[in-house]
Amino acid sequence: MPAEMIDLAFKPVINPEPAHLSKAQIDAFNRLGFVAPIDVFDAQQARANVAYFETRQRTESAACFHA
Repeated sequence: MPAEMIDLAFKPVINPEPAHLSKAQIDAFNRLGFVAPIDVFDAQQARANVAYFETRQRTESAACFHA
């Protein structure tokens, strides 16, 4: 295989001592090819993110009408 080629073939995970995912999550990944859901933010941070983006959306939308 030439060096510039990247192997994108699916390879199942084999990890007898996972640090973060459960055995069930790893089994699901090997069966489905993805893991979901994954918590990225806690509830408080998620609410803060929503508030931030809603404020930005209102601000940017208003700016478009006054341009």
